[in-house]
Amino acid sequence: MEYEAWIQNIKKMMDAGILIDPLLVNTYSQAVFGRVYEQASAMTDSLFQRFTHYERMRSLEDTPFSLNLAQNGLLETLLSTAMSIMHEHTGNVIPTPAVLLEAHRRVSAFLSQYGLDTLYRLYYWVIGHDILQPFYYHKELAEAEYLQARRHHPYRPGSLDMVLILGLARGMFRIRQREDERVVAITRRGLKTYELLHQVFVDSGYIAKRVMMSYVYQFDRAENFDDLFNAVFPETPRQRREYIEWLGDLDGTHVLEVACGTGALTFDSGLYEAVGRLGMLTATDISQGMLDQAARKWRQLGSPPQVVLQQASVENLPFADAVFDVCCGSYFIHFVDGAKALAEMRRVVRPGGLISIYQGLQVDLNRPFFREWFAPLLELSRGRSHHRPANYLPTLERLHQYFAGAGLHSLEIEHVNTPLCFEDSERVVQFLVRGVSYFQVELMELPWDDRRAVISELVDRGEDVCRKYPISERIIEFPAVWLKAVRPQM
Repeated sequence: MEYEAWIQNIKKMMDAGILIDPLLVNTYSQAVFGRVYEQASAMTDSLFQRFTHYERMRSLEDTPFSLNLAQNGLLETLLSTAMSIMHEHTGNVIPTPAVLLEAHRRVSAFLSQYGLDTLYRLYYWVIGHDILQPFYYHKELAEAEYLQARRHHPYRPGSLDMVLILGLARGMFRIRQREDERVVAITRRGLKTYELLHQVFVDSGYIAKRVMMSYVYQFDRAENFDDLFNAVFPETPRQRREYIEWLGDLDGTHVLEVACGTGALTFDSGLYEAVGRLGMLTATDISQGMLDQAARKWRQLGSPPQVVLQQASVENLPFADAVFDVCCGSYFIHFVDGAKALAEMRRVVRPGGLISIYQGLQVDLNRPFFREWFAPLLELSRGRSHHRPANYLPTLERLHQYFAGAGLHSLEIEHVNTPLCFEDSERVVQFLVRGVSYFQVELMELPWDDRRAVISELVDRGEDVCRKYPISERIIEFPAVWLKAVRPQM
């Protein structure tokens, strides 16, 4: 019964458009939020005064209540909800005052319907899950190590002492003396609680939402992405140029490129040249970090006037209907809702215009060298229900469904194979794990500090594997396709 009740409450939160994600909020400093943080703090005080009814706290039963924790939970709920809304509409995660107001409306409506006690319980579960996670894997931590948040990044040290006291009150932890230091150990009740919470978060879709949001700040921090991509896909620069030729005559047209990233297709492969000086190219991406790198290339090329860079989500393009002649993008469908993306791409293209994508497909990585190299993460996968790592790349059948769902039926398809080279250990790991978030679900199973340790181990293992296996055995033919369709006249 407890499982079903938890699932229902989390779904209430998600249905209300609310996100509680302290990891996301605490990844950024207060200075980054600017005045929005001050406004959120003022809103928190107002909400707390309005919705704190102590007689309702009886419903918390054996969940300890803390005024400080409740206020902190309200603030982080407001901010993470605003960040999620901002990401959905613009691709950015730092909210504007207007977006914060929308988050305030959603949180206020939730509190009016379900009460502060329900939101507090949800927040308590989230931080309980995050705090218990390192203990679940390590069983105990030195008290000083815990209070300094060495295993709980990006949680801040000042927030952990109260959580420890509440955890002790609920029997999740116990403190004991070990030689010359005090240690905090997880109890049997704590172990069972973590296992139940994690399963609830997976089954409710909450973990998937957190994984999706983690892509945003990973990509914003992705440096030298072109070098990483070209190191593992050395044939891709040539194939990108061939893809542009395959699109047809673009001279004088108005082209929208979605998910442009660092401008590999935009600038490096010459898409901006293909539209000519009488055409126009609007290149968008969800990540400001990626766009900053694209902007540097734009300046290095003399700031070509036919190119406009704009931050936008392909799932919610900020353009009127039927304003572009062509809409295209490469290697992005697996990071977004493909059905929404294709529907938006079709919407902004005029009747008779072209919609196209260049996309990698699912590939079988079950090779001896790969199993040996990525054994630590594969072992994590075996503990999950499907016994294999999540594969985020689509099948060709799925791409057909996206195009058909958008009313695009007369597809032209070109199959291309791209050699995926497992040669430079550091770059391969950076690209697969940090660049495109392969194994991201598996890594979410680990505490933050352990994720970094595993990534470091993968680099070392890769160097051993590269010495053991010849390069001919470390190249996988990676399937990819070019697809294009014309928007029907009516």
